Amino acid sequence: MYANERGERRVLTYGQMLHEVRRAAAALRGLGIEKGDRITIYMPTCPEAIVTMLACARIGAIHSAVFAGFGARALGDRIAASGSKLVVTADVTWRKGKEVRLKEIVDAALDADVAEVERVVVLRRGDERPPRMGPRDVDWAEFLAMGVGRTGDHVEMEANEPLFIQTGVAWLKSQHRDWERWPQALPLIWAAVRSSSRVGARLSTPMIA
Repeated sequence: MYANERGERRVLTYGQMLHEVRRAAAALRGLGIEKGDRITIYMPTCPEAIVTMLACARIGAIHSAVFAGFGARALGDRIAASGSKLVVTADVTWRKGKEVRLKEIVDAALDADVAEVERVVVLRRGDERPPRMGPRDVDWAEFLAMGVGRTGDHVEMEANEPLFIQTGVAWLKSQHRDWERWPQALPLIWAAVRSSSRVGARLSTPMIA
């Protein structure tokens, strides 16, 4: 069951959730996402965010879930550090009655020349169309349509293969003494984590924790 501060409520059974995850997995394949590709998820707490995470796991893509309260600079740092080729976001979210325009924050982050990002999937939640939808942007409905005729089946994964990237400030501070320059250190930290196969709790996956 999902509910938000605006009074919106949705209930999904396990079967319905699996159906949505399979649709999203097929759509990711339609966008050219394959096992090992990195995806940044910058979304509010909503069913589509969970669906996207599970769909990434289903096809072997590596997701980086970024808190939707972060600004453009923090988001851009995390997108660049993960090497994401796709960003999944929403047009808006609401926090304590205030509207937060997530798509505009994504645009500002990508304007800083995050070259790896090829597409941006946008879930529309507000009443108005996002003010800026360029050739790189894909509406959620169009995204799902890309999965028509494609499989949403899972791929076989080894227990030590990466599932997600989790950037934690405390751990980054402990690994990099020059905290003022930590964004430049993120790619090196991620590379070091991958090579040393740092194990994530309960998931047996390399991660930044």
